[in-house]
Amino acid sequence: MKFRVLVVGAAVLVLGLGITQVRNASVDVLPEFAPPQVEIQAEALGLSAAEVEQLITVPLEQDLLNGIPWLDQIRSESVPGLSSIDLIFQPRYETSSPRGSSSRNISPRPTRCPRWAPRRSWSSRCPRSAGS
Repeated sequence: MKFRVLVVGAAVLVLGLGITQVRNASVDVLPEFAPPQVEIQAEALGLSAAEVEQLITVPLEQDLLNGIPWLDQIRSESVPGLSSIDLIFQPRYETSSPRGSSSRNISPRPTRCPRWAPRRSWSSRCPRSAGS
C-alpha cells in the first residue's frame, strides 16, 4: 500500500465525524411506528349513549376538533355516561404538538350546563350563567 498514512488519516476523520454525529442524534428506546394519537374523554353522568352522542361527542367533533392542523382521522365512541374521541394525526407530525393543539382548542371554552340539567347534580362541575 502506497498511501497508508492517507488511508489511516481518512479512517480517523470518518470515525471522528461519526462520533460527533452520534452524540447529537436523537435516540428513542423504542421507535414510534404508529402515528401520533390523542384521546379525549368526557364524562356525562346519567346520560344515555344517544344523549352523550348528541350533546357532547358531535359538538366536540364538529365545532372544536375539526380545525386542528395535520389531523388525519377522528374516531369516536359514545357509551352511557362517557364520550371517547380519538384524534389520529399524520405520521410526520411532532409527538408533543398534537396534545397541545387539541388542548388549546378545548380549554378556552367555558363549560355551560344544559337548561334541562338539574342544579344540584351539576353545581360543582358546571357554572351557571347569571341569566339562568
